[in-house]
This record gives sequence, structure tokens and C-alpha cells, in this order.
Amino acid sequence: MEFNSSTLYRYAVLGVHQLRENLTSPDSTRQAAVRFVDAFTRSMPTGHQNSFAHRTLPHLVLVTVRTDQPVNLVSAFEEPVAGHSGLVAESCARLAGELASVGRTWGSPPARTLATYAVEGGKAGEAFGPSLPFSALLDSVDGVVGTWLADGRLPLTESAQAGA
Repeated sequence: MEFNSSTLYRYAVLGVHQLRENLTSPDSTRQAAVRFVDAFTRSMPTGHQNSFAHRTLPHLVLVTVRTDQPVNLVSAFEEPVAGHSGLVAESCARLAGELASVGRTWGSPPARTLATYAVEGGKAGEAFGPSLPFSALLDSVDGVVGTWLADGRLPLTESAQAGA
């Protein structure tokens, strides 16, 4: 788990296969994965209790499901984001660009991308797909993890199903 205070960017890795080894059943593993995503999203590091970010829900929740290795996209913020009318849109655009760049450069895009965001159009929609209400994102995590545990495969995205 990592928190970068200059960008309010947080990153966590959840190894479902390792979680499954430590829990009693696929159902408990699926439930634990969903609870983790929910709790991680809603938590705020204690060092920010007196800052402007205290108790602020995120503008973007991005879940990438990978079958190879975890990838941290923090390099999107190597140069500080400086906005004249806010930081959210530019931060989301940079993260979207970094996700696409890593996929192209290394030839390993995520197997699934799920997102909840409050930014209109642009790069966010292209890179992250449609914004899901947070409850639907949690339901999607539940479905992806449940299918992987049951069948050893990842369910197709809606766009992949349409192209099949």
C-alpha cells in the first residue's frame, strides 16, 4: 500500500490468489476482496486529518485486474500537476495517459479496468471505460473475482463481448 501526499494518489495491490490460500472458501475470498476495495477507497490516511483532504471521497477509483504483475502508475505525477481551475481533471488525464502508455510500452494492458470517476469525458472515458456508480464497481469486482475463482478465467468486458 502506498500514499503520495503531493497528489493524493493511493495505490494498493490485492493478490486474490494469495488471499484465497489464506481463507476458507472462494465465497469468503470474493467477499474479502470486495470489502477491501470498499474500505481502501473510503479510508483516509491519518496524516491528513487537518488538511483540505480530510474525509474527502476520491474523484477517481480505478481498479485494474492484471494476470501478470502489479503496476504502479505514480510516474504520471513525476511532474507536479498545476491547474488554474482545479487539479482533478488534469490528474485524471495524466493517470489515463500513464495507464495507456504502460500498456503500449510493455505490451501488457490490464485484463480488466473498472472505474468510478467524477470527471467528464476526455481521456478518462477512453482509458478507464465508462464511469460506474461505486456500488456497481463493487458488484463488478465481486463478479470478476467470483468468476476467476470458480472458472480460472476473467469475464469479458461489455466491449469485448460486443466484438466477439
